[in-house]
Amino acid sequence: MKKIEKGDAPEFFSEFVAKEHPVGWDDVGPVRQDLRKHILREQYGLCAYTEIRITSDEKCHIDHFRTRNLFPGKVFDYRNLLVAFTSDRFGARHKDGRMKQLEDYDLLIDPVQEDPSRYLEFSFTGEVLAVKDCEKGRHTIEAFNLNERSLVRRRKSAVCSLLSMRDVLTEDEVVDAIGEFGSMLRQLYY
Repeated sequence: MKKIEKGDAPEFFSEFVAKEHPVGWDDVGPVRQDLRKHILREQYGLCAYTEIRITSDEKCHIDHFRTRNLFPGKVFDYRNLLVAFTSDRFGARHKDGRMKQLEDYDLLIDPVQEDPSRYLEFSFTGEVLAVKDCEKGRHTIEAFNLNERSLVRRRKSAVCSLLSMRDVLTEDEVVDAIGEFGSMLRQLYY
């Protein structure tokens, strides 16, 4: 997970909401695909929570960081909309199954509002760890299941690539070459 710098809502989305007055999320169907593409470009083609490279529209969805059922006032809030890899085992859908009360969000890292590197760090084994075992880091790891087996294996593979490249490539070149898990690669580069 890395800090996401959200810009303003794209004009087509703001105009749609102002003109059409959607009642629920299903009402944004006419602009949903363009919105997803816009947000994904803003996130450099990466899942907001796992930093997996997203290569197909079928493997991602627009997530409401703060769920629609608990935060109905944030349904059309652009800063609450992130693109996430589609999996029930980890990420957004895993989080949504765990967040049952408003208070649950107090201990969840919001990558738009906070820098996740203050709370999360990475090991050479591909695991995500809570910095100094902090509660917010632990809660976020559990909520998104960031240490799900396939994610750990995928990150460990990226670490192996990093170790073989870092003597010949700069940090930026390694991150570009591997194409995902940039925050982990930058932390472990030195």
